[in-house]
Amino acid sequence: MRSFSDLVFYSIPTLPTGSWSICALLALHMVHPGAEQIEVDGFIPLKYHTGETSPFTTSKIALFKKLIGLQRKGMAYGGMDLGQVLDACPLSSDFA
Repeated sequence: MRSFSDLVFYSIPTLPTGSWSICALLALHMVHPGAEQIEVDGFIPLKYHTGETSPFTTSKIALFKKLIGLQRKGMAYGGMDLGQVLDACPLSSDFA
């Protein structure tokens, strides 16, 4: 019988990390250089994508801001890395 005590039977899938992959997921302007149209929140509509594609056809920035705000229980998150990404501000370490 197979032993489950060492958790070898389950491996956590690797996901891309960092703000660049979040920007690609949310279709933000940082991953679409030269896009002809940029929404106010930094979202690039699907027909103007110049880089990686996103599964979203509409902006989900407001939804993510609400979710992060709920998780932070009203505390400010603008100084966090994710807060800067959601405010369409690139992180210096990722985009230098």
